[in-house]
Amino acid sequence: MVCSRLHKKRFRGAAALTAASAASQLLPLLVQPVLGRLVEPGAFAPYAVFTSVLGILGQGACLRYDYAALVCESAVQSRLAALTACAASVLTGAAAAVFLLIWQIPGLRVLLPLSDDSFLGWIPLSLFLTGLGSALRTYAVRQESFSFTAWMDLLRAALFSGGQLLFCFGGMGAYGLLLGQIVGLTAGSLPFIFYYVKREKPRLFQKSIWQSAWYSLLATARSLRDFPRYLLPGALSAAMAGSLLPLICAGLYSPEQVSLTQRAVSLLGVPSSIVSSSFSQVVVKRTVDEKKEGHSLLPWFQRITWLLCWVGVPMFALLFFFGEPLVVWFLGDKWRGMGGILPYLIPLFAVRFVVIPVTGTPAACGDRKRTMQFQLLLPLSVALAGGAAWWGHWPVTVFLLAVTILQSAAYGAFWLYCRRTAKGGAA
Repeated sequence: MVCSRLHKKRFRGAAALTAASAASQLLPLLVQPVLGRLVEPGAFAPYAVFTSVLGILGQGACLRYDYAALVCESAVQSRLAALTACAASVLTGAAAAVFLLIWQIPGLRVLLPLSDDSFLGWIPLSLFLTGLGSALRTYAVRQESFSFTAWMDLLRAALFSGGQLLFCFGGMGAYGLLLGQIVGLTAGSLPFIFYYVKREKPRLFQKSIWQSAWYSLLATARSLRDFPRYLLPGALSAAMAGSLLPLICAGLYSPEQVSLTQRAVSLLGVPSSIVSSSFSQVVVKRTVDEKKEGHSLLPWFQRITWLLCWVGVPMFALLFFFGEPLVVWFLGDKWRGMGGILPYLIPLFAVRFVVIPVTGTPAACGDRKRTMQFQLLLPLSVALAGGAAWWGHWPVTVFLLAVTILQSAAYGAFWLYCRRTAKGGAA
């Protein structure tokens, strides 16, 4: 009876956490119609560069030690893993600050040739807050504080969206978007800092803990080194698959084209983000169950693919044929130019919508190496298209078409590999 109640409590908490995560992704989307009418596309470019850089680096802010805090067997290991992740966020933030200082040296900006880099000075602080929030949020989830975590996720999303609205209504433009994001990142870390201190208060005031803290963190980092070694490259590559596109645009094209591309990538990625964060976990769980029972994974794999096609194809077809009027209705007439960019990106995001949820099949069957190799192909395809665009002086539409073709081919090839894995998954 006690075990049954415990399972029900965990299920309800996990369901609340999942619902809050979905809501926190939708809240910023709901304010976009207002923000789109308050911020000009050209003025949006510095914020687009900032979000692209943070989207990539933020995945490695903790060097993936935050994942270790979730899966460690003992409470002591989990606590040390969370502290190691916090220390990693301090180091990555400091490394970003040092890089920005070096980058100011004349002649070195060729390392990152951007048309507008005025917001990059906020990257170190944002990276630190991102890592700190991720590390201690994972610790709270490990302690099964699902309700607290869910409410804090909603609070972060509400302050992030509300802050951007407030600052933009105050006439701050794209700088208001930046300040709203800083407010959201702060709200995503401070409550979890207080939570950690409250739970660990008896230990934090022990002198022996602080005397051996540095040694304990180094020992923990060494014992969990597989997390940054194997998880970090894949996470950075997956983040670069989307965020690298507007970043390369920032080095090749005008600020307005950068803004239109970043907004298009952000909006088109919402369906895939929602599906990959929830539906893909169900796919992996079912794959593991079917494999344990010795059943063939192929029927389940094909049903999932067809279901995603039935949902995704009509949705993206509607955007393909009526993208410009929908953009004007949603963001305002200032963003009408996005209608000329959407047709070159929609096929790619339609493919991503179908393929991403099933890409966990090889990993669930024990083949994590192929998944990491596939993730490395995604930013490589964007980089190849960017190099060709720079060499051939391509217009932005040709560059986006090249990215769509190369990345869609990579997704298609990996889908075929996932299908082959599912076909032999019971073996």
